[in-house]
Amino acid sequence: MTTYKRWNLETAKAQFSEVVRAAESGQPQLITRRGHPAAIILPASEVTLQQRTGWDTFANMPKVPDFEPVRASGLGRDIPEL
Repeated sequence: MTTYKRWNLETAKAQFSEVVRAAESGQPQLITRRGHPAAIILPASEVTLQQRTGWDTFANMPKVPDFEPVRASGLGRDIPEL
């Protein structure tokens, strides 16, 4: 079970460098707003960041039978010169 250091939002804002330092050391930081969980700050090493393209959106959508997205051929529309 993961244990979180709890911070209320106002304190976390005032001591943000400390919140980040604690997260970097491996302990997740829980930020609360009015006593309710609002955000968690994790060490970057625990998160996989992925670059996505617009085409990835189609690839990850639920599959619809007999539907295949089609990319238009050509270079697109003409842009007039100024």
